[in-house]
Amino acid sequence: MVELGLISAILNIVEKLCRWVMAIWRRLRGQTTTEGGTEAVPSRTVTIVQESRVNALYWSPASMGTRPFVSVVADLNVTNIWRKEIRLAGALIRYPQSRWRRITVRGDTMVRNEKTGYSGNHPIPPNTMSHVRAHFLVPVKVKREAGHFKADIALIDQFGNHHWCQELEFRDSSNPI
Repeated sequence: MVELGLISAILNIVEKLCRWVMAIWRRLRGQTTTEGGTEAVPSRTVTIVQESRVNALYWSPASMGTRPFVSVVADLNVTNIWRKEIRLAGALIRYPQSRWRRITVRGDTMVRNEKTGYSGNHPIPPNTMSHVRAHFLVPVKVKREAGHFKADIALIDQFGNHHWCQELEFRDSSNPI
């Protein structure tokens, strides 16, 4: 005869295994509620697409006081795929300084309010697409080949999630196409 304690231990292990499998299943499906019904932090809240204009990604020389910089601008279309409003907390740009070293610099984001037309720290409503401009001041030591600058950009949402767009090519704004 099997002991009652052994059966209880086996049921406890099976219950923990089921909870673990369900948590993975919820995460893969993008569900944002926990077992108790409280709202969990979603891992993916926005999708990002580069605007289709030719000059949507560009860089130009800049300075801050006497220090030279490169001003890097990305115009993006960002869609909120979560069911609540999302705010962007900032952006990151990651670029190669050398073959083995990549530099990451923090930048600002401005979201266009579709009702007023003004840009600022506006929320992105659920299931809508908004125009977002990300701006970075990058030290001059960036590798620019023939007027082009390649980098990865991440938009950071209010939950701290990083949404990356990789291998974007920025054009020199002083060079006509």
